[in-house]
Amino acid sequence: MPPAGTLGRAFADHLSSNHLDLNALPRLLATTDAEYVRAHLLPAVPQSC
Repeated sequence: MPPAGTLGRAFADHLSSNHLDLNALPRLLATTDAEYVRAHLLPAVPQSC
């Protein structure tokens, strides 16, 4: 657990209090700039576009 009073601790507390699990989020491989944008800014766009 991150130290009290840090942004990391606030984030961890938020996840815990809302029963959120970071491991439940999909991870999309991005090896090019375009793939990075698609993976992080346009999650609803199919990877085949």
